[in-house]
Amino acid sequence: QYFEPAFGPEVVWSLLEAARGVVDRHHGFSTYLRLTTRPVDQKLADPVKARLGTDEWRRQTLLGGYRLIEASEANPALPPDAPVVQIVTSGALVTEAVEAAKFLQKEEVAANVIVVTSARRLFAELHDRRLSAIRDRLPDRLGHLATLLPPGERRAPIVTVMDGASHALTFMGAAYGVPVIPLGADAFGQSGSVADVYRYAGIDAEHIIEAALLATEIASRS
Repeated sequence: QYFEPAFGPEVVWSLLEAARGVVDRHHGFSTYLRLTTRPVDQKLADPVKARLGTDEWRRQTLLGGYRLIEASEANPALPPDAPVVQIVTSGALVTEAVEAAKFLQKEEVAANVIVVTSARRLFAELHDRRLSAIRDRLPDRLGHLATLLPPGERRAPIVTVMDGASHALTFMGAAYGVPVIPLGADAFGQSGSVADVYRYAGIDAEHIIEAALLATEIASRS
């Protein structure tokens, strides 16, 4: 299994889940945690704590992710016909994702932020359910991805961003067949401040904003 927590409580939940996997004699698993030493403002988690409560936040974290920012909740003044874009991120990049979403909402773009805590679990569920639909002719029901991408937003374009391979989260677009613009770090060895390196890689807030605007433009043509 693989987890990339963004906030302190998620580290604890991931470690406990990893311990559970080690002691489970019949369905045990090993776990890899991708962590960062970069400080993340823990107050950024307030919206999900208020909306879901701690128990449901934990449950969704272990399923693979949760909706951190709901645009309609964060900015009730958004026009009903505002274009929607999903900003999907992992780990430390939650800081830039939230910054970009707030800017976009001011520009009347309904930008939501989805935090992926385990790309492995989300992708495995998507793969297994699609394979079952093919082999067993079962309905195409996508489990937790259906929660992360609710019915009214399933045609919305997606921007994925993480400080890792840009393709790592692009499977999110395969759930409902929507345009995806992936941002990530595909070259390594550079040195500099976090801001400089993020700008070089194209994963800072400014690049996320421009990618979101491009994504909505692409979606409007289809």
